[in-house]
Amino acid sequence: MALRLLYSSARRSGGTLRALCAPLAQTTCEFSPSVSLQETQNALRSSRSGSGALFGENSWGSMHGKKTVAQKLSETLEAELEHEEESYCEEEVLRKGPPSGFEIKEEVKEEARIVLHKKHGEEDITIEAIFTQQPIPEPDNPDDEESSVSHKSVFSGKIAKGDDILHCEFESDGGYVDVLHAGLEKKGKDPHITAYTGPEFPELDEKLQDNFTTWLEERGIGPELGDYLIQLVHDRELKAYKDWLKSVNAFILK
Repeated sequence: MALRLLYSSARRSGGTLRALCAPLAQTTCEFSPSVSLQETQNALRSSRSGSGALFGENSWGSMHGKKTVAQKLSETLEAELEHEEESYCEEEVLRKGPPSGFEIKEEVKEEARIVLHKKHGEEDITIEAIFTQQPIPEPDNPDDEESSVSHKSVFSGKIAKGDDILHCEFESDGGYVDVLHAGLEKKGKDPHITAYTGPEFPELDEKLQDNFTTWLEERGIGPELGDYLIQLVHDRELKAYKDWLKSVNAFILK
């Protein structure tokens, strides 16, 4: 059917289909409307089994200005990247930098890891967050479609003093910091998998929890740090997503 349409077009312009018919046989041919449908189909099958389909996606698409699947995907990736670039805005809390004397010590993109550090007297305090291991935001009221969504961050902290390290796990929604676990370790020695590293923090006496939390806040590990990490993790995840869009698009266009 495609050849018949092309023939009609050629006749109107007074041309022939020698170039188009060349892949169908070893010698040039003059297309004739008397060629049977069966002969045309046989010629097309022969072409596909030999030098490739005459009207494959790329050749047919280029002849008629149609876009290939790869081109469509590339344009979609570019549009998504453009949208992310235009809608991106660095939060004010990030422009101010880390709170409570912390500094960003390192960022390891390959591990999606962010490390903050500060000194508190003789103590070395390190905070680490991995933005690929964060809780999925949940609506405050699951039954209400317009309910606001709560964002939380989980991160770890190490407070080193001499040869000892207090290793804690935290969770924060920006308004609080909950201690999930606290264990004491020796510097340079990872505790055995079966070793006792401390109790489940939420199960401790309430007064003990309060005093421990106050001690941590004195070292800058409190709600302000939690809010900063929520914003920082979200920001770095967005940047990683944009890098992913660029990399995948480059791969598609190779």
